[in-house]
Amino acid sequence: FVFAEERNGAERKQIGEASVNLEKVLRAGRDEKEATLKVVSMDGKTAIGSMTVSVLALETLTRVNALTSTPRVSALSRSPQRAAAILGGAASTVSAQGGGETIALHVVSLTLDPKAPGFSKLDTVGVEVELIDLDDATALKTPMLPRGDGRRPLAFNFRSDVCVEPDTLREKQLYEVLRTPDPQDSDVVFFVFAEERNGAERKQIGEASVNLEKVLRAGRDEKEATLKVVSMDGKTAIGSMTVSVLALETLTRVNALTSTPRVSALSRSPQRAAAILGGAASTVSAQGGGETIALHVVSLTLDPKAPGFSKLDTVGVEVELIDLDDATALKTPMLPRGDGRRPLAFNFRSDVCVEPDTLREKQLYEVLRTPDPQDSDVVFFVFAEER
Repeated sequence: FVFAEERNGAERKQIGEASVNLEKVLRAGRDEKEATLKVVSMDGKTAIGSMTVSVLALETLTRVNALTSTPRVSALSRSPQRAAAILGGAASTVSAQGGGETIALHVVSLTLDPKAPGFSKLDTVGVEVELIDLDDATALKTPMLPRGDGRRPLAFNFRSDVCVEPDTLREKQLYEVLRTPDPQDSDVVFFVFAEERNGAERKQIGEASVNLEKVLRAGRDEKEATLKVVSMDGKTAIGSMTVSVLALETLTRVNALTSTPRVSALSRSPQRAAAILGGAASTVSAQGGGETIALHVVSLTLDPKAPGFSKLDTVGVEVELIDLDDATALKTPMLPRGDGRRPLAFNFRSDVCVEPDTLREKQLYEVLRTPDPQDSDVVFFVFAEER
């Protein structure tokens, strides 16, 4: 579905839709990688733009489709609280097995001090997240946003789940950094990058961090915590950032292990290691079967000749995955709708964990067997907010 709000304050309205069908992915035997989808009007008669997306789900679909009976959902996951946690996606670090297998990372907003050195030269800014050195190759990146005037926060509203499944390289790394003598080894670092107006290449201008050992010792997640952003030399405060790091259940589970996790032989191959360490870039788990569906919203282009285009203000994309994420829809940040000549670069991605014996696995198993193929659609819809 595509939603938009107009400059005159009219309420949000649906204007079109785009989708990827999971049954078709399964039948074709290949993921949808940077596929260009047509965004059509609600009556299906008019193309109003296009969207580039990736849906990396094939290994997970293959694994779930091969099950010989409806997955058994653990008793613990049937409680309303557990069901809410499982269905909440990035809003929770709780797995259906009763132990954390996810670290959820949210970059809510960034405010840069207009008095900071070099502020006036900045054009766009963005944030990259580094989780215990595992995501260097495919860093968790927000889109780049105009740096603004410094008086109001830049709303990124970016989030991503990092799966930390048993007997994986990622679990082993996390186990080890919780035991090193240097507490900084367990930092989740939020790097601020900027591009200058003169076209100079992107550069790192500051950083903020959350320490996982401190989260574990304190016994509570960091929820919408305001962090100080300091310059790269550590001497100057250049702004603040609001983030969430939801990791406590996963940290508690991994820290309670009595020995270094055994990484499966399959996960030791370079290809498997790259898949595991690639985070959202892969749907492959270290056990050799998919337990993740990775969703990427790369860009959106709206046709300036489409009815009502001139009235639209800012736009964003929400993703609905087989009706599981209604309550906590997967949302990109809001971007100005532009002139329609260039794509809006969202570069948004999120992992949806589909672990064995969970409500999510059961739902996916069932939609792959319903008579209506649309039940397995991943739907991308666009919405807007007023200035």
